[in-house]
Amino acid sequence: MQLVIGMLKAIIVMICFKEIYSIGVGVLKEFLNAILNVMSVQPTNLAESLSNNIQGGIFTAVAVLVLLICWLMLICQFIMKGVELLVMRIAIPFATIGLLNSDNGVFPDYIRTFLMTAFTVVIQLTLLNLSIATLLMNKLIYGIAIAIVAVNTPNMLSKYMVRPTGNIVTQAGNTARSIRALLPRK
Repeated sequence: MQLVIGMLKAIIVMICFKEIYSIGVGVLKEFLNAILNVMSVQPTNLAESLSNNIQGGIFTAVAVLVLLICWLMLICQFIMKGVELLVMRIAIPFATIGLLNSDNGVFPDYIRTFLMTAFTVVIQLTLLNLSIATLLMNKLIYGIAIAIVAVNTPNMLSKYMVRPTGNIVTQAGNTARSIRALLPRK
């Protein structure tokens, strides 16, 4: 009976995932737009702003080069995350096979990774726009710092996200580790 119920859940997820994915993308898009609308960036020529910052001397020229490299790394990460989401979307039927197991197999971790990847892209896009906004306000160093944080966002988020498990002792240990990681070190 448990196998039949698992098979039915897997079939329902396989059939409905396209619609659920569309709804999820819409929610994330609205979330990102709401965040970006708060940051009122006036439309300007980004190349002109970069060239204005380069004219400050050798230090600012090197700083602008570092900022451009960070932005290029972010663009590469966006492409990689997009391909990763595409592959995960295509492979959802294989992940749903885990629903046949009593512990749901790999499916919960698969969906968690899928959602975390999408959320990471939203955070990185927000930070990229904030970096551009600070550059336009002639705060080059802040723009570089924000761009570096945006590049490191996947590592930062994975450090604080704890995988849930069925064991109560392991959950308590994970919670304690998470709280200890958030407390300042002396």
